[in-house]
Amino acid sequence: MDSYNFMDIVFLIGIAQGFFLSVTLPIIHQKNTAANSILSIQLLLACLLLLAKLAMHKAEDIWVLKWFALFETFIFIYGPLGYMYLKRLLAENQNGFWLPWLHFLPAFLYFTFLVSITNYSNQKIANHIGAGTFNIPFFIAESASLLFNIYYWYLSMRLFLNYKHK
Repeated sequence: MDSYNFMDIVFLIGIAQGFFLSVTLPIIHQKNTAANSILSIQLLLACLLLLAKLAMHKAEDIWVLKWFALFETFIFIYGPLGYMYLKRLLAENQNGFWLPWLHFLPAFLYFTFLVSITNYSNQKIANHIGAGTFNIPFFIAESASLLFNIYYWYLSMRLFLNYKHK
């Protein structure tokens, strides 16, 4: 395993702070505890993804890439969680607001795809990585997640501007 450089240490400190904040945020007795619980989940997922990315970057064994890649699913969850956070924060009587499961379907589909890859042998995954076979599917998934999150950013901005107008 490579030694850790300065940026790795900065990432680890940020991840530790994120974990700490995600644990303490729901405990704080404030007015917006329902919204804070969503923000806490979002922070926890971001920290887990960053930790997995760091582990995959430093990994020398294929099994680390194979299993830690499952955390990539979180890229499809940030948008809906961000929208739910803002809705709970701004709208009255929305403390229990949850989006229907359909909003999390892309995350489920991507997770299913990633789980199917975990069934490959380590050698087969190494061959696919070397040949670049996974480049296009991962590019499509990351592009789709970007568009998906932009859509939720748009919904959030519309919600915020509507709230501001009222």
